[in-house]
Amino acid sequence: MCGECGLPARNLGPVSQSTTTSSRHEPPPDSGGPLGSFLLPEGFARPRLRDVLRETSVVAEAGRYAVETLDERRRRWASSYAARAVQESSDPVILVPGFMAGDATLRGMSRSLRRRGFRTYRSHIHANVGCTLTAAAELETRIESIAIRRDSRVRIVGHSLGGLLARGLAVRRPDLISGIVTMGSPMLAPG
Repeated sequence: MCGECGLPARNLGPVSQSTTTSSRHEPPPDSGGPLGSFLLPEGFARPRLRDVLRETSVVAEAGRYAVETLDERRRRWASSYAARAVQESSDPVILVPGFMAGDATLRGMSRSLRRRGFRTYRSHIHANVGCTLTAAAELETRIESIAIRRDSRVRIVGHSLGGLLARGLAVRRPDLISGIVTMGSPMLAPG
């Protein structure tokens, strides 16, 4: 028994190499740099500095989004209450998250769509993991209830796996769905 956790102790003794593994030649680890050899397999090179710096553009994009949001809020507060009204779109929009994500990940998109006059709904998916057939059935039920409540067909915006679910439901229930938008969804996936 392991004294710290109360679980049975595992055999942690030295492992002997068999003759089949010892005859193979393995390259020595890269001790000359900060990256291990497993991070730089043969045939691959380190990323160039400009490629690494390009990844920092997300900071600039987030800053630009924050400035635009503040600017839009100032304009709204400067206008009269009657002028703030936005023409509402006729079809409701349901947002479907991707694999291992939940409704909270699409909150920013929901806010942005609402500002533009769309009525958005959550899919009630807390974490998009598990059986896809079950998720599709629950999503179909959710879309049915929205379509009945709003008395119109529903638009679906799906990210990644959510886009695959949207495509499947659009084929299966065209009477409920007016259109789909997919972001980062594999279009040639066999699913």
